Amino acid sequence: MTDAHARNMRVRPVDLLWKTMLDTEGYKANFTTVGLMTPESRIVADLLLQRVDAAVWKQAIEVDNAVANRSPMTASTKSTPIRGRLQTMTEGLWHLVRDGSGY
Repeated sequence: MTDAHARNMRVRPVDLLWKTMLDTEGYKANFTTVGLMTPESRIVADLLLQRVDAAVWKQAIEVDNAVANRSPMTASTKSTPIRGRLQTMTEGLWHLVRDGSGY
């Protein structure tokens, strides 16, 4: 592929998400513990965009069961790596996760 061809190619938002996640040092992807979990990631992205404190986070995840898990422990276990993934991204990408389709 030529450089001119590469510049004219449309970059999908989902490709930007993956590039950001893979290029970030310090974050180790763990897809065996928790998959990509798109609906739950949208909820966590919204909480990050609201800049909630620890008490509101705990209320939303463990008490209100925002990510719809069977138990508070499962909700916390699954939401923690999702939050870790999202925190490697820019706020603009959080908007994409929360609002976008990725295509």
